[in-house]
Amino acid sequence: LRSMADYQNLARRSQINVQQAREQALSDLAKAMIKALDHFDLALQVDPEKTNARSVLDGVTMVRDELLRTLGQFEITRIDVNPGDEFDPNRHEALMRAHSDDIPAGCIVQQLQPGWAIKDRVIRAAQVSLAN
Repeated sequence: LRSMADYQNLARRSQINVQQAREQALSDLAKAMIKALDHFDLALQVDPEKTNARSVLDGVTMVRDELLRTLGQFEITRIDVNPGDEFDPNRHEALMRAHSDDIPAGCIVQQLQPGWAIKDRVIRAAQVSLAN
């Protein structure tokens, strides 16, 4: 009975530790993302009468770069493809086919939307069009 009780306590403690680790990781990600959101809030406070499109675009670019850096800290990376890359069903999602004289059949003609991965695990495949 004692061994059974020790095992149940160990299993319960392990579950609690896993849950706490998940919550801590989520908390760390949230704190990092909040910094980028603060930049958006500052941008929204700018007087539209006193700014131009170039400065707004520069600000949006800075916030985007900050978001990409933040995601990189958590090993979240973009999956980008180039025309002519070989199609990988584990990393790419084919949405359409297109004619191409330069690219062999079954290879990627165009990226329609980038994919995303956490380390080696794909969380959203890159959406692509394939050559006929």
